[in-house]
Amino acid sequence: MDFGLPRLPSEAEIAAGIPAIPPVPACEARPFWSVMLPNYQSDAYLARALASVLAQDPGPAAMQIEVIDDASPSGDPQALVEKLGGGRVGFHRHPSNLGATQTFNTCLRRARGRWVHILHADDEVLAGFYAAYQRVIGLREDLVMAVGPVATIDERGARLNAPGPARAGEGRILRDFAKRQATRQQVQFAGWVLRREACERAGGFCTLLHHCADMELAFRLGLLGPVGSVAQAYGCYRIHAGSDSRRLMETGENIREIALAIGINRRRLARARLPAPRRSWRRRIAGVADRYARLLAAAGSTQGSLAQARWALRLWPTPRRARAAASAWLAHARAGRPG
Repeated sequence: MDFGLPRLPSEAEIAAGIPAIPPVPACEARPFWSVMLPNYQSDAYLARALASVLAQDPGPAAMQIEVIDDASPSGDPQALVEKLGGGRVGFHRHPSNLGATQTFNTCLRRARGRWVHILHADDEVLAGFYAAYQRVIGLREDLVMAVGPVATIDERGARLNAPGPARAGEGRILRDFAKRQATRQQVQFAGWVLRREACERAGGFCTLLHHCADMELAFRLGLLGPVGSVAQAYGCYRIHAGSDSRRLMETGENIREIALAIGINRRRLARARLPAPRRSWRRRIAGVADRYARLLAAAGSTQGSLAQARWALRLWPTPRRARAAASAWLAHARAGRPG
């Protein structure tokens, strides 16, 4: 037993959680792109996301654009889509709330394009995104994905950091992608496009996961074929208080799911007799939890800081982390919310 790690589901449980993605019927027109925007309570940002896509729209013959709403209980995303899209943008609404992972699978199933970009309704793309990714895709016929770095923005769209490190170079193939992806997230929705046919072979997003469903699917896709690199950051990931990522940080569920996805991926590597990364991944993820604990403490979230500190201690226990967890517990208790 790996101390401190969540229980791994059985192979049968995982297989049951991976839905089939049926092929597009032969009678339907196939644009090159399907840009699918999953939305839940993001009307404030959806307009910006749509505008960033429509500004580089090559036309309906080349690009499907559709918003998938997960039964948002307030706002009127359909009216917003009709106003901004002028009939150009499709809209589909779940009859009831299904959650993020099921919404991503709806995006894949409804996508008719040969390549799919799932762009969260609170994210954006910069000018030139689709042209740059299409250039890389055109270099090799067997790519299953194309990925690039992503810039982080705040509620107003201001850049919070410089773009991530360059990949292997424009149009290069990322070496050992699946092995690296097993324990280190190399993709982010805003900068990640998928060949739909590869998703038909691999299956969709695993419904046992919520925060890390993309990490697990990218690993499975990486086992199927090569992954191309876009060197420049054209996608923008927005950080804001209402995001799913922030809510998961508050409970520590983000770290639990990272550890769970890594455990699933490493077991697959072992069964495929591929070399698995060593245990040092636990030290790295504990460091991620350390950083989140400090950030949440600075933001005034004693609950989130405590949850992250506890995970850091479980993954890579040290005297310093034990002191940090104790300090976080005391801060939470003083705030009147003992955990």
